[in-house]
Amino acid sequence: MNLEQLFEFLSSPLFFALAMLILVYIGLIQPYRKKMKERERFLKELKVGQLVVTSGGIIGEITKIEEGFVWLQIAPNVEVLVVIDHIIGVCKQN
Repeated sequence: MNLEQLFEFLSSPLFFALAMLILVYIGLIQPYRKKMKERERFLKELKVGQLVVTSGGIIGEITKIEEGFVWLQIAPNVEVLVVIDHIIGVCKQN
């Protein structure tokens, strides 16, 4: 491949399309995958006794963890069943 053919390839629509696909992968797909892995690890590390907050703003202590669900105690003698995907964070206990 001589220099003229290289310049022709670099200015072709095929090269531009491949470059755009690589940039989309690096800029969007890779960070999304990393974020999803961190989220999965966060949910797997939840433990009974932790104070958590849900996406609806409910704060409660985890009393039981089931497959895909957690039981939260939000007041004395009041427990609610929450889908585990709606847990968005762990609160710091004082």
